[in-house]
Amino acid sequence: MESITIIAIGGNQIADAKEKIDINSQLFQVQKTIHLISEFIDKNPGLFIIRHLRS
Repeated sequence: MESITIIAIGGNQIADAKEKIDINSQLFQVQKTIHLISEFIDKNPGLFIIRHLRS
């Protein structure tokens, strides 16, 4: 399984990210999740750190 951790810095972006993105996506959800991350970053400028973790 691969999980994606998002750290959003500034404002309420951390709460927004948790609502919009499944942090522990299963493999079949990863592509959809990456698309949501791209949309989220486009709509919320700021500093984002995205880490891909494989267990």
